[in-house]
Amino acid sequence: MLNVNSYTSKESWSTDDPECYYSYVDETCILEIQINSGVKSEKVDEISVRFAVCNPEGTFEKAINLCRNIGILLGMNVLDMKLHESLDFSNEIQVMKSKQKYYEKREQFFSMFSLQDGVIARPLYCSEVWNIVKGER
Repeated sequence: MLNVNSYTSKESWSTDDPECYYSYVDETCILEIQINSGVKSEKVDEISVRFAVCNPEGTFEKAINLCRNIGILLGMNVLDMKLHESLDFSNEIQVMKSKQKYYEKREQFFSMFSLQDGVIARPLYCSEVWNIVKGER
């Protein structure tokens, strides 16, 4: 897939297989992809796609498109962890509920740390967010 490369997660365990970690990176967002909870296997049972909630606007849409494409290619369901349900991409109301939940979490993040939306101008890996909030970068 275009813009998808292997990467080493700073949050992975020493027992995790590095071949299970990928990221989608472009000029506007970073999406982290973990296969089978970090355990190498012949069959893909689970794919986790995540991103830092403070990433620029449009990241959610790219994540949804990536999940839709992976789901179709591998014949897998996509579970929205915030809604606790499988996403039906043909159900616009359900996709909008997922998007609304994302924006609620985004607002909570910026409010909790008294940050203005947009103050974090570049895409971040999830492991980088705490350093930014603490002012280390």
